[in-house]
Amino acid sequence: MDDIDALERRIAAALERLRGAATQLAEHETAEAPASAASGQAAGDDSQTRAMRKLRRANTNLQAELEALREKQARDAAELDALIAELKPLIGEDPNG
Repeated sequence: MDDIDALERRIAAALERLRGAATQLAEHETAEAPASAASGQAAGDDSQTRAMRKLRRANTNLQAELEALREKQARDAAELDALIAELKPLIGEDPNG
């Protein structure tokens, strides 16, 4: 459970960075629209585009990792439920309740 909480925090932080980068990119595009043809501008745009792609990849990877942990948690819970059901008759409890 701690792993899932930690991943959720990492995803939230990555999303926040992604939102900040998107906001910064939008502000940059608005402020620099007339000068977008300048060669120096192209390098800055490329850098921001690469940063956005990197954040998106990190977000996708974290989401996949979180999903894998959730699936593992569900499998573990099912396995524990099965074990408990097998143990109930041995300790004198009703296996249906």
